[in-house]
Amino acid sequence: MPKKLTVTEINDQMGGLVKDMRGLLDAAEAENRELTTDESTQYDRMEKDLDALEEGKAVVVEAKKRADRLARLEGELEPPPRKRVQPGTSAESEPEEAGRTLYELYQAEMELGANHREAFRVAAKSFQSPLDAPARQAFSDYLREGQSFLPKLREHAALQMDSVGGGGSLVLPEDFVARVIIGLDEALPIRGLITMLPMTSAVTVGIPALGADPADSTWGTELSTGTLDSTMTTSKRNLSTNPLTSRILVSKTLLRRSAVPADAFVRSRLTFKHGVTMEKGLLTGSGSGQPLGMFTASAQGINTDRDYSTDNTTTAMTADGLIGAFYNNPSQYHPVSSWIFHRDGVAQIRKLKTGDGQYIWQPGLAGDRPGTILDRPYVVSEQAPNTFTTGLYTGIVGNLGDIWGVESLAMTIEVLNELHAATNQAGYYLRSEFDAMPVLSEGLTRVTLA
Repeated sequence: MPKKLTVTEINDQMGGLVKDMRGLLDAAEAENRELTTDESTQYDRMEKDLDALEEGKAVVVEAKKRADRLARLEGELEPPPRKRVQPGTSAESEPEEAGRTLYELYQAEMELGANHREAFRVAAKSFQSPLDAPARQAFSDYLREGQSFLPKLREHAALQMDSVGGGGSLVLPEDFVARVIIGLDEALPIRGLITMLPMTSAVTVGIPALGADPADSTWGTELSTGTLDSTMTTSKRNLSTNPLTSRILVSKTLLRRSAVPADAFVRSRLTFKHGVTMEKGLLTGSGSGQPLGMFTASAQGINTDRDYSTDNTTTAMTADGLIGAFYNNPSQYHPVSSWIFHRDGVAQIRKLKTGDGQYIWQPGLAGDRPGTILDRPYVVSEQAPNTFTTGLYTGIVGNLGDIWGVESLAMTIEVLNELHAATNQAGYYLRSEFDAMPVLSEGLTRVTLA
């Protein structure tokens, strides 16, 4: 069996080969000629020997790194000697966990069982011994995987963390910072402003509606009964919930290894995007298999007779146009009215002044008062219309409580592990059942461009 060379011995041999190879090239260059056939053969042989020595050196260096790492782990996992404590001293009451080694904490968890893992984690926080990156990674893997990681954990001291065959597959190829680069979410305020109705076992919710009022009463004599009125009409509007769904597949490896709580992150993003779709439905939904939006002209919701474009231009809102839209609603709705605009619309409005030079937008200077437009609060939604051209809607004002919604299934998220096991993925399925529509349009006016 050939002698196992040290790194120093390998370096010496490599240095000798490099010197000999340089000698051949220098001799040929001094004589202004190419290498002879014998010299070329000799040079190629030395080059192969040099490559072999480089590979051997890499193996030796790797073996030394593994041995050093193993020795370090063994030293860290070795239980420290117990200090003798005199009875009655303060040191006697110190928690035992503070002096335990990592291995003892693993063993303690095995005895406690899965139901006490949180107690084990608290105890593990008091472990102060310095750990190298592989040991910290194994501990992190254990906390993520729980009992299923214990067999790997028992063998951890003998694993070679930088070798796939020796356990390197247990280590992340890169570190993840426990943050995610993500923009701020937009606000989704509209659902909180509408009237939500409970829906339990019924398929639809029937909403009685007043189509037309009777005529005003008339003055008469003592025995008169008034004129028989036939103008009053009633109707019924139905709300039947529509399924709103989404799904995503996530790698189980990512869920297990990510420094960010990947499961919670995926759930929060699905929930947010679910809310975006719901807000779009409340504002611009078609009413077919989805809510009937307040910016959708419909005889079943807000018809075109509630559009107001007077004094606006074909490309912009004006102060007079907004004042006219506000007073297009009956006065009884003014105290409960709110505006809805896209931020582009608010940017226009903040520049508008009345005839006496006063801005119609006023900041909410008091801590409990928001900014107002014509003394009424406004809501900014990214889903509101923001195309400023002829005949299009740019905002709405009125009693938003006259938008009614029903929900027969609150938002649920199901996690299916087995269905996608073949691809090492977990499936997240989100579902709710929701419907909404304007039920009374007389207190709502849409701001429209001319």
